[in-house]
Amino acid sequence: MLGFPTLDARRAEFRQKAEKARALDGAEPDPVSQYLVSELEITGVFRDDRGYGAFVRAQPTGTMFFVRNGARVFNGEVVRIGGDASAPGSTKVVLREVSYQELNGKQSPQERLVTKLPGEKK
Repeated sequence: MLGFPTLDARRAEFRQKAEKARALDGAEPDPVSQYLVSELEITGVFRDDRGYGAFVRAQPTGTMFFVRNGARVFNGEVVRIGGDASAPGSTKVVLREVSYQELNGKQSPQERLVTKLPGEKK
């Protein structure tokens, strides 16, 4: 497995993207995009008129975020937030996580689905 940049390097890259977006009067990137799937802890799930969303804590910094389906993180994205209506407390967040392996001198992406439950520490 090949590693990812350090949090400091990812945060510096995020700041550059945010500054560029501001200079072009564009939309700034989502701050959760600087964190890895493995660094995110789901603290709760909510539902409103727009559907499901999740409260997420980034472990390295303790920063809290709200995410919805499709939210991008540094090495993946939120695929699905929800639960089984017939089973209270069964809410979960499914994320697609991308990692890289070196095969024959080339980086080969590996994807897997990661399911996280509110309050679960991984």
